[in-house]
Amino acid sequence: MTKDFKQYSIDLGQRESRNTYGIENVFHFLGRWQLGSPRIYDLGYSINGWYPKGQPIKKVITKTQFLTDIPLQNKLFIDHITRLKNHVLSNHADRIDTDFVCKDGKKYHLTLSGIVSGMHLIGSGGMDKFLRTQNDSADGFDTKASEYITKFAGYDLYSNIEIG
Repeated sequence: MTKDFKQYSIDLGQRESRNTYGIENVFHFLGRWQLGSPRIYDLGYSINGWYPKGQPIKKVITKTQFLTDIPLQNKLFIDHITRLKNHVLSNHADRIDTDFVCKDGKKYHLTLSGIVSGMHLIGSGGMDKFLRTQNDSADGFDTKASEYITKFAGYDLYSNIEIG
């Protein structure tokens, strides 16, 4: 099977939520790909009216609306990954297809999809810091960036841009 965007959406969704759209985790990340309110805001929506201090409210939807709106989650996932991909290409293009050694001595091969997946897990700022300091950051469940870099390496994020 081709490791294209469609397969990436399935595999990342499986890791995040067992591909369940209507789920919320203990940290209040939502949906199939476990997006947080700040990221959903960046993508144009205010969950239950949430918005960052000093910023405008965007299109307000309820958490329930988000969790039950499969086409919206699919659209936002594509937008989310596209933005992360553009961030990588703008800031870390020289790191793609290179080897990376963490401070603990473990070596990883960096791919575009691996770096994007690490950013999905710990945010773009967290991934930027990881690449700069070589400290392997983790999320609230203690999942390390290096796990996502490895697990989601080698997907073609340019082909078949649709959800599986």
